[in-house]
Amino acid sequence: MKLIYCSNCHDVVRLMENRRFCECKNIWGRYVDNLYAEISEQAIPIGFENSSFYNAIKNRPKEGMGIKFNAFSIPEKCKTITVVKDKDSIPPEEAWLFENKEALESVKRGLDDAAAGRLSKFEESLEEFDELYKDLS
Repeated sequence: MKLIYCSNCHDVVRLMENRRFCECKNIWGRYVDNLYAEISEQAIPIGFENSSFYNAIKNRPKEGMGIKFNAFSIPEKCKTITVVKDKDSIPPEEAWLFENKEALESVKRGLDDAAAGRLSKFEESLEEFDELYKDLS
């Protein structure tokens, strides 16, 4: 099992088929197939030895110390992981956002607001815009 670690927010993210991001959106990674993965440049890959991990879960004690399993840092050069330079992974029509720090921070704030449930309905926002526009006219 492959995971990635973010040294910025200290999040650990399990890789899956779809691109997954850490909490601060600084790193991402995904499985390309059952073995091969691609990760962003700043992501630090971590591995679990699957058999020892599943054994620890299967034999989880009711109390006391848990069962240890084998985890390891994956070397910088690994044939099953492709490190994608961030600019190479961004479609050209979206690249402007990553070059405009103010816009990127605004999008991140919006994503944080959405995740926290701080949303407004589009219709309400449109009505507020119409009222504001009338006042300016």
